[in-house]
Amino acid sequence: MDLQGHRGARGARPENTKSAFLYAIEHDMTTLELDTVLTADGHLVVHHDVDTNPKLCTEENGVIIEKEPIRTLTLAQLQLLNCGAQSNPKFPEQVLSKDEKLMSLEEFFAFIKEQEQINPSVQNIRFNIELKFPQNVSSEDIALSVERVVTVIEAAEMVERSSIQSFLLDSLPLVQKRNPNISLSALFTPTKREAITAITGSNSAQTDIIEKAVALKVETISPHHLYVNAQFVEESHKVGLKVIPWTVNDSGRMLELMRLGVDGIISDYPTRLTKAHQQYKLELSQNTSK
Repeated sequence: MDLQGHRGARGARPENTKSAFLYAIEHDMTTLELDTVLTADGHLVVHHDVDTNPKLCTEENGVIIEKEPIRTLTLAQLQLLNCGAQSNPKFPEQVLSKDEKLMSLEEFFAFIKEQEQINPSVQNIRFNIELKFPQNVSSEDIALSVERVVTVIEAAEMVERSSIQSFLLDSLPLVQKRNPNISLSALFTPTKREAITAITGSNSAQTDIIEKAVALKVETISPHHLYVNAQFVEESHKVGLKVIPWTVNDSGRMLELMRLGVDGIISDYPTRLTKAHQQYKLELSQNTSK
């Protein structure tokens, strides 16, 4: 079971920060999920939104920032921000961290290697790296993002431990062409109509996204968890796809999905996910002993 800490551990620490990734490691996540966005000077910054987010980051002195496209800002400009001191009302359990600078993907891997020196078990951690793109992104910027992410992964010698995911499915074949040894995951989010039909048991949307994932030749299909029912998991497994739904924060739903046979879960709450997995393993052991 692949236990993935979403944006590190968004439910417990400021998202996509060192403190969030440390929390995820300390609470037994097997994979760190993170987001990357292309900067003006061609770096990939570890950040979810394609614009600077006044709800997450401030100036160093605490002054509220303006929303600006990250593609128009350099990494140096972005690293003047403090992205750990703003409380997120959606996540009341979050513990803030005063001095959190945005990291480039290179700096993220350097941080991981530092942690490996402290704790050798970190060498087993994997990375699920999402490529984020603004609306109407140019083909040139897609190609730049792909080239950058693959180059950084290769330079860090993390090919075997990394997967790349995106909602922009056209980016995934470019990754495959650049380095076929990097694992790929196709992300899907339901429209309102698809969410309703998924809840009521219709599988028309589910069938469509499985077919898209097969055509892309990815290893993993990563849908919103509303898509996932027993038939979806069964059909995905039949065609060789792993199923890792997002973003699951309810403990009961986590356990339900594990019972359905998913291959992993992405969650904002590592502690909830590990507890659900422990309960699931206990159920399996009890069933085996009967």
